[in-house]
Amino acid sequence: GSYLTSVAGQYRLNVMLRGVHVAMSPYLVEIFPDHTNGHNCSAVGPGLSTATSNVETYFTIQARDVFSNPQVHTVVDKFYIQAIRQPIGSLSPIFNETEVAHISESHGQYLVRYTPKASGSYLLRIALLPPLGRHLATSRDTKAHAKVHADFGPRAVWESIASEEIEGSPFVVYVNDGAVSAKTSSPWGIALSHATAGVPALFYVQARDKALNNRS
Repeated sequence: GSYLTSVAGQYRLNVMLRGVHVAMSPYLVEIFPDHTNGHNCSAVGPGLSTATSNVETYFTIQARDVFSNPQVHTVVDKFYIQAIRQPIGSLSPIFNETEVAHISESHGQYLVRYTPKASGSYLLRIALLPPLGRHLATSRDTKAHAKVHADFGPRAVWESIASEEIEGSPFVVYVNDGAVSAKTSSPWGIALSHATAGVPALFYVQARDKALNNRS
């Protein structure tokens, strides 16, 4: 006999002959998820939309197979996680995750933490990085390929991971400037060096946060 199912979980398998259970029937069968598939993975959390300079934030990735079953395997998945400020240029600030921790007994969830510095609007891309040579979840005949090295530029990297980007990627994240820091703020103006009696003396202060972002 044979059977095929796309839903992972525990099943009761009845093997019968002319309406009568054969020896040891019914059987308890465990159906495990297939390999993790990037496009079926998802993420939730505050760090996918807004953040504050120099303040740690987070989001959670849910790993799933091609049939959207939450993962239960003991092999920890690896993910590409990077954000680059818009518009993209050679000097565009970039931030990466500071930690990706598999949440034990969570059915394939990963807690991602990061601490951005430069304020502004970012594109955050998240993609599964399957082991090289392993067949892709969507095709038994196609093998996972390597991510292009960062030296080739962000667009080349993104093209190389596009087939394994998670649902919703890229995310638009706006990083707000942080709290005012007196040590990084600076004044300027003539009144800082001299003034005239009876005449209002003016000077200005550029308020900045700890990461040197101008306060808006």
